[in-house]
Amino acid sequence: MKSDFSVKSNVCAVFFLFLIIVSHALSFEIIKITEYTFPGGIIKVTLESPRRCEAEFMGKVYPLFKDDKIQAGYIPVRLEMSGKAPLIIREKRFLRKDRTTEKTVTIQKKKFRQSRISVKKEDIPAISDESKKNIKLNLDSFTKNKYSDKFSLPLKKYIITSGFGVRRVDKKGKTLWQHTGVDFVAPRGTEVFPVARGKVLQVIKDYPLYGNAVIIEHGRGVKSFYMHLDEVTCVEGEIITAEMSLGALGSTGLSTGAHLHLGIYLFGVPVDPLYAVEAL
Repeated sequence: MKSDFSVKSNVCAVFFLFLIIVSHALSFEIIKITEYTFPGGIIKVTLESPRRCEAEFMGKVYPLFKDDKIQAGYIPVRLEMSGKAPLIIREKRFLRKDRTTEKTVTIQKKKFRQSRISVKKEDIPAISDESKKNIKLNLDSFTKNKYSDKFSLPLKKYIITSGFGVRRVDKKGKTLWQHTGVDFVAPRGTEVFPVARGKVLQVIKDYPLYGNAVIIEHGRGVKSFYMHLDEVTCVEGEIITAEMSLGALGSTGLSTGAHLHLGIYLFGVPVDPLYAVEAL
């Protein structure tokens, strides 16, 4: 007859073996990570895990969103970034140390062209801190809801006059700001459509810089921002589809002619809209 000590030892051995098997079965697996990108680009992370996971990049933590066992998320690459940077994937484990893996992301250096404009620095209107804070909060916020899987451009016919990252300079060649969207030129009054289905998060009226503008929430950190509208035909809180007009193209705010400025933001960071509609 086995001693109590021997029985307990066997039970412990079986229990630890069980933990090892379960731990292995519940381990996470990296499916795909964007390892090469550019300023204004997007890093996509896809993995399989039954537990909550997150990604850390350049000192900021980004959530990954779960659909069954697959988890995925998008991480913005800021305009000023270049070189190699670590991307840490972290699996959160209850009562145990988090499991992590590290990948290296290469951000290719990109030279942005200059665009000389007639606007002087003193012509740029001052904006109240409260107004700026309200817009920033809306761009930074996110929801787990996912409104759309399909993205497209907001106009049917257009000419692109200024791309993402272009440096706006004055007559002396001094940089006033770096362009954080894409400018589409079309006749005043042209209907503007959302880049994808979403929720109208904010309608802005007569803003000194943006004129009449709309921010739409597409879920999971993705926002689209439409500026210089002649009029707005949507309302805050409305669920809007890509087939519904949100307003008409105009030249309100700080604008030198009729056009639409489209910005796309990930967790409050502007990314290249032309690339984003293909990558998201």
